[in-house]
Amino acid sequence: MFSSFLVPNAAQGFNEYQYKYFKRTDSQKTSDVYRQINDNEYIYVSNYQPSRKKGYNFTLEHFEADSLKFKISASSIQFNDTSYTLTSFKKRIILENSEKIEQYGKYDTLLPFEIDELTPVEYVAETKNFWELNEFIKQEEKRGNANMNLYYVEKYKRTSIPVSAFIFTLIAVAVSSVKNVEEWE
Repeated sequence: MFSSFLVPNAAQGFNEYQYKYFKRTDSQKTSDVYRQINDNEYIYVSNYQPSRKKGYNFTLEHFEADSLKFKISASSIQFNDTSYTLTSFKKRIILENSEKIEQYGKYDTLLPFEIDELTPVEYVAETKNFWELNEFIKQEEKRGNANMNLYYVEKYKRTSIPVSAFIFTLIAVAVSSVKNVEEWE
């Protein structure tokens, strides 16, 4: 019960404190982020720096009926307050019998994802209650998150630690009972 509901709330405060005072967020970066952001679109960034909200070698691919309809690529993507700035922007639109290519040096646009979706915070799984964690895991599996093992470990820790503590307590009680019986004999 505690590990599923009370501990996640405490973990959030602890982790925020730890990241603020002990870990350098400006040096954190994520490599090779590949995600499915909805049923039809996938994104890729070769290098993403959360503190700067900037990524490099960005690609967005849009599919319909299992065929590519358009592909957007840029050498970098920068999140501004409400929009994205793409540098060396290129959009390849696949038509029935031909292609259309648009190119710009810099291109400001809205995209169908939040910048935080490129990489969730490392400790996000620790801060969710049991049901939120299960829903988060389903969502991240669908997106193809490469860090799934971290989330599975958190889920299994929450179920295995209470069970193992209970079993350890039973064993300790049994051992002490055996010692008491031996002392009486």
